[in-house]
This record gives sequence, C-alpha cells and structure tokens, in this order.
Amino acid sequence: MESSLRSLSASPNRPCFFLQYGDTFILLDCAWDFQPSLRFLPVTQIFTPTLSQLKPWEPAKSWYTDQPNELFENDARVLINGALQGEVPQFQYVDPADIHYILLSNFSQIYALPHLLNGKNFTGKIFATAPTIQLAKDIFQDLSHYLETYSTGTHAERWKSRDYFASLPPAFQQCRPALWKAVCSMEIFEASLKKIEVINFRQVIPLENSITITAFSSGFAMGSCNWTIESPNEKICYLSDSTTLTTHVAPIDLEDLKKADVMIVSSLNMEPTRVVGESLKVIGRTVVDTVKNGGNVLIPFSNPDVLIDLLEYFYLYLEDLPTTIPINVISATARSILSLSQVFSEWLAKEYRDKAYLPEEPFAHGEMVKNSRLKIFPSVDGKFSESYVVPCIVFCSHHSLRCGPAVHLMSQWKTSPKNCLIVTEPEFSVDELVAPYQPLAMKVQYLPMDTRLNLTQLSKVLGATEPKMVILHEKYLKEANGGGTEYGDAKLKCPVGTTVQTYSDQKGVALPIGHKWLKTVAHSAFLSSIPMQENSDTSGSNFSISHERTLRSSLSIK
Repeated sequence: MESSLRSLSASPNRPCFFLQYGDTFILLDCAWDFQPSLRFLPVTQIFTPTLSQLKPWEPAKSWYTDQPNELFENDARVLINGALQGEVPQFQYVDPADIHYILLSNFSQIYALPHLLNGKNFTGKIFATAPTIQLAKDIFQDLSHYLETYSTGTHAERWKSRDYFASLPPAFQQCRPALWKAVCSMEIFEASLKKIEVINFRQVIPLENSITITAFSSGFAMGSCNWTIESPNEKICYLSDSTTLTTHVAPIDLEDLKKADVMIVSSLNMEPTRVVGESLKVIGRTVVDTVKNGGNVLIPFSNPDVLIDLLEYFYLYLEDLPTTIPINVISATARSILSLSQVFSEWLAKEYRDKAYLPEEPFAHGEMVKNSRLKIFPSVDGKFSESYVVPCIVFCSHHSLRCGPAVHLMSQWKTSPKNCLIVTEPEFSVDELVAPYQPLAMKVQYLPMDTRLNLTQLSKVLGATEPKMVILHEKYLKEANGGGTEYGDAKLKCPVGTTVQTYSDQKGVALPIGHKWLKTVAHSAFLSSIPMQENSDTSGSNFSISHERTLRSSLSIK
C-alpha cells in the first residue's frame, strides 16, 4: 500500500502536512501564517495622526483610474487598509471529507483549523492536549477581542484583482493573496475547538487499520507534543516545534521516538545563530538602562511561555531593576494565560510541578502579582490609563504590531529616543514590523527568544533516535550548505544508516513504507478450509497453517 507526504504550507515553521499512510489519511498540524498581516495598516484603538495622514498609494500605470482606495504608502512600503489577513494552507488540494484524523502539536499550529472545517463535511477525529486547546483559545480570544472591538470591518479585496495586483511593487509579487483569509470570529473558532478530542502524553490511541498514535512532550510549550504513528511493523515520527533546552514545561521525551522508519521534521529554530541565554542577558541590560534613563520599554508577545520565562528572569536576576518601576501585562486574556501554569501543573517540568502542591507560588509572576510588582490589565483603557506612570515596562499583544495595545503604545512612545521596543518573536522582519510607525525615534532591539531546535541540536536528536529516514524542508538544508546565512555554518549530521529526504510546498515525498501485514478478521468457515498439519516443534504449538501463500492470497494481503 502506498504512503506519501505532502506539505500544504509554504512555510516550514507554519506546518500543515497531508500524510497518506496506506488507506489512512492524516493531517499533521493546521497552522495559520501571520506574515501577510505585516502588509496591513494597524487596527487602531484611538485616533493616531501619523496613521490617519498616510497618502494613498498610486500605481505607476496612470491609466488605472478605478482605484480601490485600499492601499496607502509609508516608509516606501505599500500598506493595505482593511481587516487583517493571514495565509492559510493550500486546502484546495484536500477534501475535508477524505481526512480521517488531524493531529495538532501545539497552540501555535491550530489557527487555520476553522478555515478547513467551517461549513465543510469533515467527519474525522481531531486530537490535541488540553493545554494546547486552552492556550489556543485564550490567545485567539485576545486577538479576536481587539479586532472585533476596534476594526472598521472593511475587507480589502479589490486590490487582489489580476490587473491591479500586477501593478503592485515587487515585494507583493511573491505573495499568494488567493490564500489570504481574514481572521474568523471567536464563535467559529470555538466551534472548531469543540470538535477536538483531548489526549494525554503517552496515551496510546487506536485508529483504523491497526494504526496507533501517541503524543510525547516536545518541551516547546505547555502541552506541546511530538507524535508517533505506528502499525504493527512500522513507525512514523512527527517532530514539530521542539526544544532540548530546560524550561518550565515538561522536557522533550525522545525515548519512544527511537528507531522510526521515517521521522518528519518541521518548525526548526528561525534564528539558530542566536543563543537564548545571551538574548536574555541583553534584554535585561536594555530594560535596566532604558528605565534608568527615564524611558519606557515595550515587549510585544505571542508565546505565553516566553512571557513566563522573561518574568522569571526579571524577578530572579535583574537586581539592578528599581522596584519602583511598574511591570505591566496588557492583554484581554492575560490573567487566564498566566493562571494556566497552575491549572495544568501536571504538564510542567518536575521542579515547577512539585512547587504547585506547596503553599508558595510556583512561578515568579504569581509572587510578583501578590506583592503588586506585576500588574495585569485587559486593555490600555480604564485602570491602566488611570495608574499609568513613566517610566514603565509593558508586555502586551499583538506581536505583529498590527492590533491590540501594542498599536496604541507604539503610536504614543515612538517619538522619544528614550523609549525602547524589544522584539523577541523571530517570526517577522523588524523593518516590516515598524514600517507603519515611521519615522521612528524610539530605539528598536531585535533579541529573538527562539528555543526550538537548531541543526546542531537536531543532529543530536537524530543521533539519539536513529531514524532510518529523516524528512525536512529543503530550505533548512540549502541554507545549511551555504545557500544563505540564516542557518550559519551548521551542518546536519545524521547517524550511519539514516538517509535524508527534502520536501517543499510544491513537491510531495513518497515514503519508503507500506503495510506488509494487515490485521484482519477471518470467518471460521474460511479457517476450517485451510489445511492444517501437525508441528513437531516442542515449543508449545501443536499445529501450524500450511500453504501460507494461499492464505495471503485469500486475505488479499500485499
């Protein structure tokens, strides 16, 4: 039976794979790519003169008179005025009715799910851990809150017309606007979440055709997992966002990923030459220097685990940070997100798991809230505005700087060189990130906190697990072998006997596996017709089936 893998996503860090394993069709992750949102003007909470005074962009071809009035220009970049959009996987290549199972690895790889399921005839099963579902819900609710509250609701679509799109600057020509979709409503997103079946780490889930799936901790985020997909004689491993670094979540579990026939790898480190520990130290120094000089610090975030780790670092190691400087977290769901570390304590690293059952707070942010060192606000309105003092430190959403409290604070703070924006998310280009806010006087520091595997760490994982074949995006190997500088000088080192196969969004991969044996049920009348002979073996079996070839033929086993 044939087995194959096809990527439905153009980004290896926003994966969505269609896996055919014999007669079983499985979707691995369902990620939403937020890169297109950088092409849009920010969704503003209040009147901001800079954004409102942008000039409409005009195409070079003056004969085009029917302008959609959806495009504006700033800092030599064309920006779209409309509801934010992101890129969904190429779902046109799959029929939801054909998908038997969907496996979701972590909270960041789930947001395109409504675009696959809504209004479609999907009847399969979806699996994810409880923390993955809750984190995804809280983060999406925060995004949805700001978009539904402050967005004009205008859907900019006319610029996508063939003639007009052809006149856009070269940067647009590499986009795939047909795959760009607006953020769905919270109601639709929650309807998709309700279809997910909750699983635990190491829980063996039987599927059809004698296949089982099991989730193992990937160490990346609370509840994040890697997967094994096994038949009686073969094993496929799916390695999604993973880290071997020590954090507050359960560490990566590699034991049962060993000796796989195929290991599929996605979501490697986007800044592999950066050391997280060094970024932490520079962030600490930057924060202290900025507030001592009377400036404010803005740190947008999307990954709650990075937020928790930064708050831990600030509390434990920044002795030079004056205790009078307020640290604020502004998010519509911040309280829920920060409380999950206690609600799902069984998903934490042992050190924090043990603390959860003691009287003291297991995390620094709990102690900081208790002693008023850390303050949490749902928005920049109301209590934050009333208690706002300068200088201060603010963590807030959204990391794209296109919606949420970050838009308001960027507009207010961008004119002072005393203030500082610290970008910890590796997903976006800093130049594109701040384009709508130019001219920009505030300092910008790019200090990515990407804990995922780099090629050196992946090599060690492969050495420990020894798969027969490893499959990863061609981008990683091209850049590793000198096609670019993003992956530095690292080379992928595989154990003896492991072959490497690459994929792209335009190229599928045939897997060197296929069921050699299938578990089946045979009628007693059929079994009684099979000649039996006495076995002289003294091991305990008295009879064996003869004519094995006839049996295989009758059961149609390949």
